Amino acid sequence: MKRISPLLSLLLIVTGVLLLLTYGCKKEEIQIMDADGNVYTEVVIGNQTWLKENLNTTRYLDSTEISLVTDNSAWAALTVPGYCYYGNDQAANGDVYGILYNWYTVNGGDLCPEGWHVPSISDIQELIEFAGADVAGNKLRETGFVYWDASNTGATNETGFSALGGGARESTGAFIGLLNGAAWWLADESSATSAGYFVLRSDLAGVMLTAYYKPSGMYVRCIKD
Repeated sequence: MKRISPLLSLLLIVTGVLLLLTYGCKKEEIQIMDADGNVYTEVVIGNQTWLKENLNTTRYLDSTEISLVTDNSAWAALTVPGYCYYGNDQAANGDVYGILYNWYTVNGGDLCPEGWHVPSISDIQELIEFAGADVAGNKLRETGFVYWDASNTGATNETGFSALGGGARESTGAFIGLLNGAAWWLADESSATSAGYFVLRSDLAGVMLTAYYKPSGMYVRCIKD
């Protein structure tokens, strides 16, 4: 029987080790999925990890369904969880911008994928500070004029947050601001009738952070626990 040389044996051992390191120890990728099976991607910004897309789920993690409400009067009268698509047009806007929720939805259960949560005021303040306060809005918005209007000249999306100008829904039920701005809920309640949220606008370099009526429709962008 022909004996393998010591050099060839060494080469075979080294090759085996390299293959093990390359394939055998590869970390398994974990899908970020909501209760409806929608899959999301993440982006690391400073010490935080955010979803790169707005939530698009119609159910909580425990599979409880959230009510779709299209009528303006019915929307204005809601004091329970409800959602809609901008302009009540899922085909045109839902797949692009995600879902608009009232704040009762945010407060009604586990909306984000497992291991994620609706951001707090302190979460968004940290994001704004990292992005550079006065110009944070520019660094969070998607560039160009497909998902924002012609005022979006300052956007750089340096953070990779990739915010789109999906507008919002007033507490009266009226849809506003498509391509000019977008609003996102925060987990913090401000009063019996209002809760925290933040706004990005195409013509605003910074970020507006304040409170508004709970029946309003805004997007949700989750942050990792």
